[in-house]
Amino acid sequence: MSEESTRIRLSGYSSKEVTITGLDGKDLERIRGFVGGAHWIRIDPETDRIEVHYHREQFPDPVEDETMRPFWKAIPKSWLEQPVQIELVPIPYETSKQSYPQIIISHICGYKYSEDNYAIQTQKLLDFGFTVMRSKRNEDTGMYFEQWILHSQFSAKGSLDGFIKSLPRDTSAQDQLDRVVNFLCRQVQFGTLDLAYQRAAMVMD
Repeated sequence: MSEESTRIRLSGYSSKEVTITGLDGKDLERIRGFVGGAHWIRIDPETDRIEVHYHREQFPDPVEDETMRPFWKAIPKSWLEQPVQIELVPIPYETSKQSYPQIIISHICGYKYSEDNYAIQTQKLLDFGFTVMRSKRNEDTGMYFEQWILHSQFSAKGSLDGFIKSLPRDTSAQDQLDRVVNFLCRQVQFGTLDLAYQRAAMVMD
């Protein structure tokens, strides 16, 4: 393929559409980000590829984000000198039924996404006690992903907390968890819900 054939060219246009040839996969992703309002684009005259110019300030890397300091609580200096190791924590089925895992929800709205519906569903999760973790925006598309986390049933708020407290006192941990998941499935639209059990932990000799 000749260099001329790989150049980005405007090969046709009308009052309602344009035809651009010579794009590669990364160019298409950057155009998607441009159409989605994530950034501006132009053709770099040296590389003849699409170049991105952000109109939003990118999030800094965690260790560079001064507003996040201190990153963690202070610990005794003597602890820093102690040997530590990461150990797998075995979780047999009968033990896991008595634990309280994190609940992680992804893909809010599922196939029913709209700006209004997103606002409705996320407000429900906030009211229930969930917190959100978001990634940095993809450099090409401007897209990001997020996960909504409830650290355990003990972190529940609002009507979810009221629902849990209304359960009979002799409700088992597993039955309570099942009912909480069913409650969320009825109340919130999402793509996936995962339960996260501890699998490994740092231990000190």
